[in-house]
Amino acid sequence: MTQSTLRAAERSLLGDIWTSDTVWPSMLVLCDDCNGRFVGSDDEQRAATFIRESFEKYGLSNPHIEEFSLH
Repeated sequence: MTQSTLRAAERSLLGDIWTSDTVWPSMLVLCDDCNGRFVGSDDEQRAATFIRESFEKYGLSNPHIEEFSLH
């Protein structure tokens, strides 16, 4: 991959990040609706569910939430 090809790919990706209609609303949900997302809180569960549902909308094949214990 040439440097110019890499730059074009980077511009394309960053442009999508900054111009996408999904980034800002997603950040609002995660930061405002899900508050601090402390481990084990309802806010953490709400954030995990939001992210899993977003991945489903993006067409990922098996988004899921894995639970684990803290020691």
